[in-house]
Amino acid sequence: MKKFSKSIALMLLAGAFVLGFASCANDSSDSSNSSSGVGVALSSLGTLDATYQKDDEGKWKKIYLFSNGKAARASQDALAGGVKDGITKTGTFVKTSTYKEGTITITWDKQLQKDGSWGAVDERDKTDTLTLTNGTSGSWTLTGNDSSCTNTNTNNSSTAATVSATYKLTENGKWWKIFLYNDDTCALAREEAVGTYTEGIIKKGKFTKSAGATWETGVFNIKWTEKSASMTEEKFTSDDGDSTLTVGQGTGTLTSGGNEAPKVFTLQK
Repeated sequence: MKKFSKSIALMLLAGAFVLGFASCANDSSDSSNSSSGVGVALSSLGTLDATYQKDDEGKWKKIYLFSNGKAARASQDALAGGVKDGITKTGTFVKTSTYKEGTITITWDKQLQKDGSWGAVDERDKTDTLTLTNGTSGSWTLTGNDSSCTNTNTNNSSTAATVSATYKLTENGKWWKIFLYNDDTCALAREEAVGTYTEGIIKKGKFTKSAGATWETGVFNIKWTEKSASMTEEKFTSDDGDSTLTVGQGTGTLTSGGNEAPKVFTLQK
């Protein structure tokens, strides 16, 4: 088996594989991870649905959950030791509810070995469980969330809608997201608002779609009904603005009234 270089091996032995339950940062911090080195890159595992993070003696540990049912675990130590995106374990998961509530059970099937190869996971470490309340399980916190989130757009609704499509753009290193739900409601979220607003949602509304439209191709007319009113607390005020999301081959252009420039989003699959 090909060995790591001496310096990388020393770093790994010093702590890269003294791992806890990996967790996550938001989309922008994920993009700062390295895709070079040994192991498997985050981008090769699928569409990222949810990420969790905790700090362990000043260093992060992360869990990544993907829309195809795959899971990955990573650590800052492993990233520093030359491991792609810090990922040291891969596996699969099942959940009982959403990424914010309920139980997520992860079964790890592969673990990165010190020589850079992938091997079996020790039986004592094969399973991890997150028992979530409002996105928190012990010291683990949900800090990135996409397609399986609960619809926070419906006021006083006893039935939680689910996301049918998520469109995303990155602007100045920060993400924007449009959620279209299965009850024809929608929401606009921004990364800067995550600390104040649930899932970063700053606008809520309803949408209609053109005849024959799919999530990959079609026109979605949006009527905004609420917008953020404060950046210090989650508070909304009425909004009567309109927007149009025109999607072709999975790329959507959002146009609004006034002097707002069009914004281009990509469908997250």
